[in-house]
Amino acid sequence: MGWAETMAFWDAVDHGSIAGMQAAVRDADVDHYHAGLSTALHRCSERGDASMGSALIESGAGVNLRTRIGNDTALILAAERGRAAVVRVLLKQGADQSIKNARGLTARAVATDKGHTEVIEMLTAGVKRPAVAYDRLSQSIKAAARPSPGAPRRSSSLALSPL
Repeated sequence: MGWAETMAFWDAVDHGSIAGMQAAVRDADVDHYHAGLSTALHRCSERGDASMGSALIESGAGVNLRTRIGNDTALILAAERGRAAVVRVLLKQGADQSIKNARGLTARAVATDKGHTEVIEMLTAGVKRPAVAYDRLSQSIKAAARPSPGAPRRSSSLALSPL
């Protein structure tokens, strides 16, 4: 990735141009650390730009990457600033709430410290991935665990043979 491609990418991100970002990301690294400190997703999380954050994630941005100073994730940055729409997007995309920053704080702890009630409620309740996907996975696992009709039943005890 060259300087021009990197600048086009960051310019699009900073100006909220999703189309510009998507065009530039073909030639740039979506997880590039600007000035060696933070990624575009970190910046969008701080700004509260949920649309750009979602587009970055769709383009492959890592939701759990940390800033180089402070060790903050995008979720921690959004929670600290009360950016509820961004928090919602990040949670739906699998952001890990248990990650702690350099101060030992999670996103929920930071939101609590700042008094961002809506964000605290989301982090407490945990915005989950769509239930349909979970239900299908759960049903598949249960079906795989059931013995097929006519199959011999497995014993729950372990039989040991002498050596």
